[in-house]
Amino acid sequence: GTRAGQAEQFRTAHGVGRRDRLHAIEEVREETGTASRRFHSVLQRARAMAQEQNVKLHTHVVAGHPVRDIVGLASELKVDLLVIGAKGHSALYERMIGSRADRIMQLAQCPVLVVK
Repeated sequence: GTRAGQAEQFRTAHGVGRRDRLHAIEEVREETGTASRRFHSVLQRARAMAQEQNVKLHTHVVAGHPVRDIVGLASELKVDLLVIGAKGHSALYERMIGSRADRIMQLAQCPVLVVK
């Protein structure tokens, strides 16, 4: 279909409105070389997709305690939905320590969608 029709299909399929804003958050650690390059590559694709659909994309970098900083930023921005990625750890690690995703889900003031 037309570009406008495709944009409307995208918005409907992904629950994105014409005035919605998306926020991308990157957690920074000291060993950021590869992760940072990967994030910037994903960010470029996300910006292109957002621009095609007339959606504003804002980026944020947090350094420090990732759970506290992500939850704090989500609260400060008053986000409606927090979408986070999760990478699996061993069952023992999950039992002993828990996952960041679990802690974010417990502490966030908004709904959290975990993507694996």
